[in-house]
Amino acid sequence: MKQTLISGVIVLFLMAFIGFTGAGNYSVINKSGVNITSFKITPTGDNTGTSVSFSRSVAKDQSISIDFTANGEVCEYDVRFTDEQGREYLMSGVNLCGSSEIILVTSKADEVPQIYAPHSK
Repeated sequence: MKQTLISGVIVLFLMAFIGFTGAGNYSVINKSGVNITSFKITPTGDNTGTSVSFSRSVAKDQSISIDFTANGEVCEYDVRFTDEQGREYLMSGVNLCGSSEIILVTSKADEVPQIYAPHSK
């Protein structure tokens, strides 16, 4: 009986811990006014390349569900998305802790300038 009680407490603790790590499904809701062709999620300030890329389209005013596990120690993420014209947008410092939605909006995003680099001969 005592072992069952201890096992039950451990299971409840693990379930609560997993719930706070940001694991699971997120709804990506496109309120940007443009059709999205891809997006990438990276911890804010992370230049090590630990990003998660999704090459899924999200039409205007539509949503999709993704599996994404947020790092339990990091809450703020940069969300970069690309429209069908190839323009990139960056929403910096998006808090994903305690949320199950990522809402893509251009009013909170900066358009990433495109740099033209001609091929040198």
